[in-house]
Amino acid sequence: MNSIIISDSFIIRDALTNLLKTNFKVDSITSYLNLKEVSNESLQKTKLLIVDLKMVTTSDMSYLNSLKLKFHNLKVVILDLLSNSNTLSRVSTLNIDAYIINITDKDEFSLIIKKVLKNEKYFDSELMGMLIKSNKRSLNKSLLTKRELEIVSQVSKGFDNKEIAENLYISEYTVKKHISNILSKLHFKNRRDLMLYALDDK
Repeated sequence: MNSIIISDSFIIRDALTNLLKTNFKVDSITSYLNLKEVSNESLQKTKLLIVDLKMVTTSDMSYLNSLKLKFHNLKVVILDLLSNSNTLSRVSTLNIDAYIINITDKDEFSLIIKKVLKNEKYFDSELMGMLIKSNKRSLNKSLLTKRELEIVSQVSKGFDNKEIAENLYISEYTVKKHISNILSKLHFKNRRDLMLYALDDK
């Protein structure tokens, strides 16, 4: 297996090199300071590409996204030592195989790489949760109308449809219609999902 490591930190490069040599059958491991140094010829022969997110610029994002389209056997792993939802948002839509935070357990890291090599995906669950929660909070602003936001607020206070109708001076039928639209927009199955969403967003 040929591997490439992208990082400007010799500590990261050396640590990853030792881990790969110890736990995997590797033919070669090459290190670069940034993505621009890596040739297409090298990528064509590479099975595993590990990239330190700190070295990825905004312009590199689109390049990263295209790699697996060009090189079908390539596995792309992002290593993020900052581990926050903002950086995760930057790569959440990319065509990559794994997103790893600063894992302190070498066995866990090796297990993740093994999964990736078996065509499985890995994204840190804690950070994914942060992103989902962040996205949920933004949904009510970007998808719902002012009236629908008012309905969500009423639901969070435990009011039923009749009470919401009275509080907002609209018909109960209109309330039902708004709630149906909200469930559809947010891809919720029922009112209980909406209640949980409303409570979490308070």
